[in-house]
Amino acid sequence: MSYYQHPAFSGSDIITALTKTQNEFLHFYAKRQIESIDNKTPEMEFGSLTHCLLLEPELKDEKIAISPFETFQSKESKAWKAENSNKIICKQSQFDKAQKMVDVLYNSPLAAQFLQKGINEEEVFAFDTTLSMDLRIKADKRLKQKSGSLIFEYKTTGNLIEFGNVYTNFKYYLKAAFYKHVYELQNEKINDVVLLVQSTEEPFDFEIIKVSKIDLEIGKCEFLEGLELIKKYLYNPEPKIIKLSQMKSWDKYNLMKKYNLTEAME
Repeated sequence: MSYYQHPAFSGSDIITALTKTQNEFLHFYAKRQIESIDNKTPEMEFGSLTHCLLLEPELKDEKIAISPFETFQSKESKAWKAENSNKIICKQSQFDKAQKMVDVLYNSPLAAQFLQKGINEEEVFAFDTTLSMDLRIKADKRLKQKSGSLIFEYKTTGNLIEFGNVYTNFKYYLKAAFYKHVYELQNEKINDVVLLVQSTEEPFDFEIIKVSKIDLEIGKCEFLEGLELIKKYLYNPEPKIIKLSQMKSWDKYNLMKKYNLTEAME
């Protein structure tokens, strides 16, 4: 079982519960435990590529497949894609661009201080006794400090100026608060959550953002609301009232006449 198929609840599960209907959430939750849900946009796929090169460069041959095909229309190209379906598939130009982005970060003393140490892609599972729920996270990086730890998350965006909208829409503040919560359930004090946000456009500028205390508090309120929704959806579903097909009007009229009933009784 992969991390993503584990039944413990993640930030993605919570956000799905908050933003989708009950039926949509139940479908998502059931499907992700059986198979990998492939609904990534091209931007998300490129983000996965840069993540790998930045945080797990030693695994790039294992995790990345550079396509020799421009499209996947031919039988040969489709067969190659199927053989590499468990990898991040990209073109050579995309790989080269991602590598340039990573080089910009490693050549910056400001960014390098977060990249040269720490535990990468750390999977953490915890049981919340208050909620009676199993939770899970996968943090990009955790850096041990003198007292506690710092969580580091890497994000890519097309436009740094508009990242505020992305931060809100994708609920990065909720994920940050949820990471903090799960770590602290394991008695790991989290001092700060830091986002390194990099533009996908040259010269690949970046910013380092510390998630504020108020954002973490808002995120905590939202993820607790989402977990309560999940409990309701999975364990206390609302009964469905189904309207069955009713008697034909002519038959009903004759029967009402026979028994001297009036329409007002309906």
